[in-house]
Amino acid sequence: MSYFSSLFASVSLSITVLAAAAVAQDAKIVKIVGDGAATVSRQGAASVTITQGMSVTLNDDITTGPGVDLYVEVYPGAIATIKENSRVVVENLAANVALLELKSGNIVSQLDPAKRNTHSYGVRTPKGVAAARGTVYVVTVQGVNYTVTTGTGTVSIVATPVPGQPTPAPVNIGPGGVSIGGATAVQASTLTGADAQAVNLAAAVAVAAVATVASPSNAAAFGAASTVATAELTTVMNTVVTSVPAAIGIATATASAAAPDTAAAIVTAAVQSAAATGNAATVSTVAQTATQAAAQGAAQGTAAAAARTAATAAATTASGGAGGLTTAEAVAVAQSSATTAATTAASTIATAIAQAAATAVNAAATTVTGLNATTVNALTATQSKTSAAQGAATGAAQGAALGVTAVVAANAPGNSAGGQVTAIAAAVAAGASQGASTGAIAGATQAAADAGVTMNVAAVNAAAGTGAASGAATGTMQGAVNAGANAAQAQGLLTQVTTSAAEGASTGSGTTVAAPVVIAPVSTTPTTATTAVTTDAAGAQPTTDAAGAQATTTTNTNTTPITPIDPTINVSPSGG
Repeated sequence: MSYFSSLFASVSLSITVLAAAAVAQDAKIVKIVGDGAATVSRQGAASVTITQGMSVTLNDDITTGPGVDLYVEVYPGAIATIKENSRVVVENLAANVALLELKSGNIVSQLDPAKRNTHSYGVRTPKGVAAARGTVYVVTVQGVNYTVTTGTGTVSIVATPVPGQPTPAPVNIGPGGVSIGGATAVQASTLTGADAQAVNLAAAVAVAAVATVASPSNAAAFGAASTVATAELTTVMNTVVTSVPAAIGIATATASAAAPDTAAAIVTAAVQSAAATGNAATVSTVAQTATQAAAQGAAQGTAAAAARTAATAAATTASGGAGGLTTAEAVAVAQSSATTAATTAASTIATAIAQAAATAVNAAATTVTGLNATTVNALTATQSKTSAAQGAATGAAQGAALGVTAVVAANAPGNSAGGQVTAIAAAVAAGASQGASTGAIAGATQAAADAGVTMNVAAVNAAAGTGAASGAATGTMQGAVNAGANAAQAQGLLTQVTTSAAEGASTGSGTTVAAPVVIAPVSTTPTTATTAVTTDAAGAQPTTDAAGAQATTTTNTNTTPITPIDPTINVSPSGG
């Protein structure tokens, strides 16, 4: 299975509109976040400390140190957040006009969408300044800064070159097809190999960025931008469904992992987009793919966080607060924490996603002629429950295994060799798979009961068991490598981990589950820095002709687990 190594890390910059000359006016520091130092130098004079409410004038040279963000209202409706360790010079400033020169560091911009056609705001960088034509989301994936610009039915994903590293080519997705590196647009279905992978990755980055800002849990952090993103989540998902259908799985899983509370909305948007085609087969395929992918991504993100919390508490209790676990204690902590976290996450997510999928399909049936009663019943009664159960079980098991392994490895450093680590890994795999399969089945059953439909119990149980075993084995193996196991050690664990995962899944699902086929990972998932997925309400990006190899991605079928970008995202505020 392929892995997207990390995810969204520190923010880059949002580049927006061309500046224009006008009557000069002052801007204002509206908020200071953090305890670090921020100074301003005016007309070459000595620097003075910036205070909240201070005016900012033309040619001011602003510097922020570690641990401080400045929120500058450059004019009504435009706020520039100067991030820590940055230097910015005010190059132009007037009524509804601002141009900031970013000397170093990062800027996050938020503009009032209602003023998109009347304001002129920009950030100058070595790459130049671009005109405003949409909404901008800036994220970092695998150490590469991406600027995602959404427009009417189009999405542009542009990477910032990193010295010494291959740079992904710009990707534009729209009704006319897909363009890579500025080439003539073609239908995505004609792409193969690295080109197909590049487009799938770009689609995943785009949907995940918008979903993170749209997440209800991030509404306070992103302010008005969250409302904009909520509306755009549907349009961006529609662009992916209609223009890059092969990316539906990875985009849905990645976005749902990044923002689990948007997973149901993502499924709904995907099915609505499919319904717009008027093709019943398309609705059926998209519904199943999006349901499984959303459940898997959301469950992985939810379970990983819950597992870390549960395992940390259990480890503290087991060691009496003294730190360090014996092998027996580590095994007990691993299995109980993985089981609990996976059960809860899988149950909750399976219920929510199955319900969302069924509701969306029923709505689609009112407009798509081919969705007759028999087809709708099959989709809502069984297929949505089966897909949700398999996805939730896979994701919850993988997330719980990763989360628990990280905590246990930190609390049992002396138990890293031979049979000790094998016993711990086996406990993680068994606990995660049993809990995930049990929870996913319970969640699907609850969704069926709430809807008053009769699901195919055998199909749901089998799907949950298969998904849980695969997810648990994958998560445990990756967790072991992340914790320091080398290639030889990981290979030595493989048989025991896959066997234990199958046994746990068999117990949890009440079915006989075969040991999953999992390839031992050979590299760690890079540590994720503090993340800021940010947006402003205007901006299009300068064209770059950089091109490079793409990371491998995994597209989805209804029976193959998806590997979303690592779901651990820490969001930094981007607005007042």
